[in-house]
Amino acid sequence: MEILPEAVNGCGTRVVTFACGRGNLSVLRENGALESRELDTGKVLSSGKLDWDLPMETAPWGYRFSPDGSVLASVRRRDPLPDEPRLEIYRHSGNGFTRTLSLDLPEMKRSLHTLVRLIASSAEPGRYYLAYGGGILEVDEQVAESRIIAPSPEEAASGAIWFAVSPDGRFLVRYVDKGLEVLDRRSGQRRRVPVPGDRSELFGTRGFFIGSLAGEVVFRSYDGTEKRKLSTGAGRPLAESPGGRLVALATDREKPPVRVEIWEVDGARKICEWSEAGAFEPAFSGPPYRVLCATRVEGKSGASWISSEFRVHDAATGKVLQRLDLSADAGPAR
Repeated sequence: MEILPEAVNGCGTRVVTFACGRGNLSVLRENGALESRELDTGKVLSSGKLDWDLPMETAPWGYRFSPDGSVLASVRRRDPLPDEPRLEIYRHSGNGFTRTLSLDLPEMKRSLHTLVRLIASSAEPGRYYLAYGGGILEVDEQVAESRIIAPSPEEAASGAIWFAVSPDGRFLVRYVDKGLEVLDRRSGQRRRVPVPGDRSELFGTRGFFIGSLAGEVVFRSYDGTEKRKLSTGAGRPLAESPGGRLVALATDREKPPVRVEIWEVDGARKICEWSEAGAFEPAFSGPPYRVLCATRVEGKSGASWISSEFRVHDAATGKVLQRLDLSADAGPAR
């Protein structure tokens, strides 16, 4: 989901996106401040600022953390060529986030330039997969190169749009007709998966979740060997735990309060639930598994950002373990 700051005079310190690792919280603010915080206390472990030459409101093509918050990718307009996209990768180490890559991106479908997903390869450190511009890019940090792995020239001519990739880069996913098509790059096999019209999807570590407001969420592994049905009225899959053992589901956000349910995927078993007052953003950390939730604030212009109050829930009981106040940025790097 794209989260853009509402237009202000200069860039402020509101949170625009976040992600969780096992015990840390990664935060990006609208002024480019990038922080790593201790999840238990909110204490700043390291901080810095992105190497942006332009304010964030001039760079609306997207920024995404990897699921564990260890890598941030940004796609922005390049000065002085505002129509040319440029990719920057920031990777977390013991001293905080460091820019490890900056390169021009290949020509993609211009109406779809938004960065949708960032996946750090599970097989090779320094290799990333980006769902961007209607296709899938493979980026190699070591040689500072990117290449389009989908769509093929023939698919691009027909308007095909690929939007998801498995962490090992083997499986690609796109919408076709009234379903999904999953491509196994190793064998060349293509598999069709039917989906409901009111679908809501989440692409995770082992596979993907397709939800329906009619009252069911279905998990399918990328290779097609596993299928689980979760019978629930919470038909929106929102977040997956590290490793894919748990998933957070939610009811319709247009009908608050929103019920949040935590499910064990393999056992198709609901573990706990709680209510949120309205729209919110969740992220898992662990083990031990916790769910970090923050309210999404809608601005008058239609832009949105994330509240500075974060609630940390126990994934086993749903109880709030603590509240974190991120109302101010971290200031100078520590």
